[in-house]
Amino acid sequence: INAAYMGEKVMEHWPNSKQVRIIDSANDARSVFFYTDEPEPHFTLDDIQQGSIIKFTTPYLHFFMDGQMGLRIEQAELVSIRPNPNFEPSTRRLVYATAEKEDGSRWFKQSKWEQAMIRYDCALKHLENLALPDIVEVDDEDEDEAEDPYQKLRDRRKELELSCFLNLSACMLHQKRHDDVIRFCRLALERDPRSAKAYYRMAQAQQAERQYSAAEDSYQRALEIAPTDRLVKEGMKELRELQREQRAAEAALWKGRLKAADSKKATTQDQTSNGKASPSGKAAVAQKSGVLEKATGNMLYVWMGLGGVCAAVVGVLIGVAVGSSR
Repeated sequence: INAAYMGEKVMEHWPNSKQVRIIDSANDARSVFFYTDEPEPHFTLDDIQQGSIIKFTTPYLHFFMDGQMGLRIEQAELVSIRPNPNFEPSTRRLVYATAEKEDGSRWFKQSKWEQAMIRYDCALKHLENLALPDIVEVDDEDEDEAEDPYQKLRDRRKELELSCFLNLSACMLHQKRHDDVIRFCRLALERDPRSAKAYYRMAQAQQAERQYSAAEDSYQRALEIAPTDRLVKEGMKELRELQREQRAAEAALWKGRLKAADSKKATTQDQTSNGKASPSGKAAVAQKSGVLEKATGNMLYVWMGLGGVCAAVVGVLIGVAVGSSR
């Protein structure tokens, strides 16, 4: 068993356990947890270095408290760790990265997006730490004879990085984390500018965010690369329908606004044209009040005139009466 990387692992039932990420003889990635009740364990994590070989002697099957199945070894001395004399970091990191990616794909098929993302991220870390010499430029005359011994490793690294970024974008898409989908698709396109899958998934994320113009451009680029791809063609068809519905909704909205504006304008014009013949509101009240005041004034004038006549008649009668008494 070749140790891939080491790290602490806090677990509910085994708070003092240690985790070692390994790949087995079949190049399958898995985790191994070590825990012991002994005050001085037989080995520590410092003894485990990348490339080390861990050997177990006489283990037996055991079911742990959390339901996991594993191996139980009664004596710590039955676990031995020794260095691997044939360990080659550059090639082994590619093996580790491949194993982690495949483990991520197993989680992905079970719709365990978070677990799959952890494995893809681990694979990318291996590739990031893959130490390869810089590309050496050679003269044209020596180009046929010169062959870069590391070119195949570089190509394999780029291939694995592309696969991990695309798989991460798929995990993000299932979780509706559309900004992350776009980010990982762009990283994938840096590795392969002609990745139809990267353009397709980026278009899906943009479409979900109602970025229809950007989604159309991404779908179009995917179709240019893979014109017969069924999923890309269906995606473009769905986008066209969404764009048609959006245009229809916008047209209906503007039509309603214009109709409301025209109706308001017609009402205002009607009130203006009928203002003299049949005033309304405060103007009508004011006009009626003026007529009433004028009529009241005329009546007062008439009554005052009648009052004067009556006073004159009374005066004549009084004068006659006085004359008679004298």
